[in-house]
Amino acid sequence: MSLSFKSLIFYMKFKGVKFNFIDETEAMRILEFKNYYYKLNSYVDNYPKQIVRHQNQLVERYQEVDFKNLVDLASLDMRLRYIIIKFCLDIEHSIKLNIMRSITHLENEDGYKVVQCFFDYVRQTSKIKNPYKKMVEYLSYDTYRKLDYDKYEQNTPIWFLIEHIQFGNLCWFIEFYYNTYRIDEFKELSKTVRFVKNIRNKAAHNTPILNNIVLKNQIIGNNKSVLITQYAKSLGIRKQTLDKRLSNYNIHDILAMLYVYDKIVVNKNMRERRIDELNAFMEYARKNKHIYDERFKSVYNFFSEALANY
Repeated sequence: MSLSFKSLIFYMKFKGVKFNFIDETEAMRILEFKNYYYKLNSYVDNYPKQIVRHQNQLVERYQEVDFKNLVDLASLDMRLRYIIIKFCLDIEHSIKLNIMRSITHLENEDGYKVVQCFFDYVRQTSKIKNPYKKMVEYLSYDTYRKLDYDKYEQNTPIWFLIEHIQFGNLCWFIEFYYNTYRIDEFKELSKTVRFVKNIRNKAAHNTPILNNIVLKNQIIGNNKSVLITQYAKSLGIRKQTLDKRLSNYNIHDILAMLYVYDKIVVNKNMRERRIDELNAFMEYARKNKHIYDERFKSVYNFFSEALANY
């Protein structure tokens, strides 16, 4: 049995959420018409918890979080996800363009052999027996595109594969392509594109990105990408800030996205539009800065420093 909106408000108060900036009546309207409880509640993970005694039982309660924080984070998160999707679409287009150009210049390559080598690589490095079916079977469910699916099943050209494989498999192809052909253009990309995939998938699947954005030490020790760390330094981010913030998965992967974008997207107008969108987002994020603590301001300053030299 689901809880009523009034009961949800009561439960949030019990868990420590305050209603100083938005009253409970307005909060119920927000839960009913603007944002559902499960999505909003995910953002409380940014806030510390304290064990308190309630009716002879120990319970966890969140500290220093207001309902307005959750609403604002949800709004910011939605805007950020839309921007990330645009960045990743530009990246995907540029990667495909670069792959096709590179393969066109390969000697003794007809555009079919490289696909066969890739499928062999997939079979050797995974349990997938039929890479073609695994990667583009979705085409067969469309009456029009099924013709192409059937036509190229036995002899697949690179232009068809690159056009239709999804981003995760495109990352796999980049790994194969560099490991097999050792083309320098794809060396750094083969090491960083998987981070772009992580953040792209979260944005595409409407998964919250800001729900744990202030948390540290998610990435331990040497698990941070050396390339991304060096790139952050090149943007003028202070070492103290860098060490704290790059240990957060989502911050690390967003910066990886900016790095890959910077390296492979050459269209000037496209780049300017995306940077303008990010700067507009950063300005919008300042609107309710008075409701956030120093941890959030530190995250904001991290990206401000990065964008200042991007």
